[in-house]
Amino acid sequence: MKVAIQFEAQLRQVAGTGNVDIDAPEGSTVLTALQQVASSGNDGLRDRIFTEEGLLQASVLVFVNDQPVPSQSTNDHVLNAGDTVLLLPPISGG
Repeated sequence: MKVAIQFEAQLRQVAGTGNVDIDAPEGSTVLTALQQVASSGNDGLRDRIFTEEGLLQASVLVFVNDQPVPSQSTNDHVLNAGDTVLLLPPISGG
């Protein structure tokens, strides 16, 4: 099934693109889809999305079809064909 992964801010720079379409197996969760993207060989992106233990960085906000998905729920949230996963890194400034 086709799923779109969108990157914002610093993640867009690290990924080298703002959007990646992946072909994920049926029943994929947000976490497995992100692992698939991270395994594409971009170590910088993998390091920004995941901890050394392979868990999703708590500071990265995840949305599926504009609905927030808590980081602790990414392994339970099953994706559907045509879903869009948006990754938003922490933003600071003044």
